[in-house]
Amino acid sequence: MAAVTREDFYERLSDAPFAAKGFFETIEERFSGRNSADVHFTGTNGGDMRIAIPKELTNTGKLRNFATLYWQGRNRAIHSRILLTPEELANLGFPGATVPKSSTEPLDAELHLTEDFWRYKAEDFGRYLEVAHIKMLAQY
Repeated sequence: MAAVTREDFYERLSDAPFAAKGFFETIEERFSGRNSADVHFTGTNGGDMRIAIPKELTNTGKLRNFATLYWQGRNRAIHSRILLTPEELANLGFPGATVPKSSTEPLDAELHLTEDFWRYKAEDFGRYLEVAHIKMLAQY
């Protein structure tokens, strides 16, 4: 999992619709600059955004991701994994989450965000991430 720069991540989105880029920017803006969250980028899946608890706030000495997001250009969708379970997300109003296929995946749900979601519901997704953030902070 090699780190990539923010600029490299957004360059990968150069062919994505403006609203999809705006979705990522909205989420990044929501968590950037906080002492209790760290937005970083990796080369996984061709480039992804990860939101984590900083290592200084964990008892592991490592970043702990509570969400990952990446653009799937072929499907025109955003794929995300998040610390919340599918049941927790359904209670918050997102009924389409599934349990990750990999038994070693540390995050509890997979979300496939189609255009009707990423175009109009970035703030809703931001609320789900806030709940995941609080859930992870409570673990430490």
